[in-house]
Amino acid sequence: GDIDEYRRRIREAETPKGHIAGRDDPIDIAIMKLRPGDVIYVRKGKYAGRAAVISTANRKGGTRVNVITTRRDLLMLAGTDFPEAPTALGRIDLPVEFAPDRNDYQREVALRLDKAKLTARPAGKRLAAVSDDGYHPVEDDPDLKHRLKAAAQAERIGREVDEIRTRVKGRSQSIARDFDRVLGILTAWGYVDGWTLTDAGNMLARTFHESDLLIVECVRQGLLDDLDPATLAGLMSVFVYEHRSSDEPPLPWFPNNAVRKRWLQIAALSADLREIEEEDGLIVHRAPDPTFLAIAFAWAAGEGFAEVVEAEELSGGDFVRTIKQLIDLLRQLAIVAPVAATRRCADQAAEALFRGVIAASSAIEIEVEPIAVEAPPAGGAVGG
Repeated sequence: GDIDEYRRRIREAETPKGHIAGRDDPIDIAIMKLRPGDVIYVRKGKYAGRAAVISTANRKGGTRVNVITTRRDLLMLAGTDFPEAPTALGRIDLPVEFAPDRNDYQREVALRLDKAKLTARPAGKRLAAVSDDGYHPVEDDPDLKHRLKAAAQAERIGREVDEIRTRVKGRSQSIARDFDRVLGILTAWGYVDGWTLTDAGNMLARTFHESDLLIVECVRQGLLDDLDPATLAGLMSVFVYEHRSSDEPPLPWFPNNAVRKRWLQIAALSADLREIEEEDGLIVHRAPDPTFLAIAFAWAAGEGFAEVVEAEELSGGDFVRTIKQLIDLLRQLAIVAPVAATRRCADQAAEALFRGVIAASSAIEIEVEPIAVEAPPAGGAVGG
């Protein structure tokens, strides 16, 4: 038999049929014909198999039958428990002392049911997928339980594979759409000409940062030129620091109005780019944050670690981590900036930041003691 067909039949049987009891209903008529000792096929809950009728009772809603399964389960069945009219597969002899409510009686019935050899089906004929009495040839398979489990697992894995394929297809389409939208922005802003990178595009390709497009655009517009090392360090910190506390950040400090004006231009440029990203449905870059500007400026200008951290109520770990990220970004600027003076200033700013606890936390010294090897005696062999 076909295991998938059998599982389909089980699902159909477990689906409510909306059975309505009636005097002329074929299911009720078949139930009324059942007698104690008849063996029928039962499918109820998690059980599917043969069961022996031990008693019947007429109720207002129709005839009820009590059956014992091979697992010694006592089930009370009504017409709604049968997808079609039940037919006796055979009979077993019940214990002489009729006591269907006693455990020992039910145990003996289950034992006899398990040992019963019902009438074999005619040989030489191909069995239908499901016979008129609800019996399926798959039930004769001794490994039915394992096959049902394997079939269920195969079905589940098949569904998971289909879901993964659907997600991959959706993501592939999404990636293609995002690529076209990003390409449109880069083309409009002068980073790409057809399938060729412009000079600005090459600068962008050599910049590694989550806000790389914003940073390179600031470079192109000269917002990072004509600054001293400490001021450049402070201004570049707006790209690496992010205020994450639930408390409001302190008001930003600027060394002079010229730097404040540069910051406002960077913020405006970021707002324009974020608006374009939102309109195109792209991931919006993190907005620059001027909170760390005063700290970076002070450290690059030579102030001590204790003064900087204490004045700003900043943890030492956050300070070291942010300064290291800032140094990395300044070193990139020292390579990609088109203006030589800006490259030199970025390099000087990185060097000014790399001192004290920053340099100490980056230094790793490993001392290896030389291992003395004693030479073997002259003329002797190594080893015993």
